[in-house]
Amino acid sequence: MSLALDTTRVDSSGDLACGRGRYALTLAPPGAGQVQDIGTYVVVYRRNAAGQWRAVEDIFNSDAPVLTA
Repeated sequence: MSLALDTTRVDSSGDLACGRGRYALTLAPPGAGQVQDIGTYVVVYRRNAAGQWRAVEDIFNSDAPVLTA
């Protein structure tokens, strides 16, 4: 498995921050061919009492077309 993240923007206000960008993912499941995907993501972070930033929300969207039955 490989995952590459390219963060294109980060904004913050107080104890909240968000980052957005693009991802490239490659998987090789056992018994199946290699799967590749690219898309976009957004992550929301919150600063805790110790001053550390922790992800509290994460969403991603593939650029691949929707499969229909």
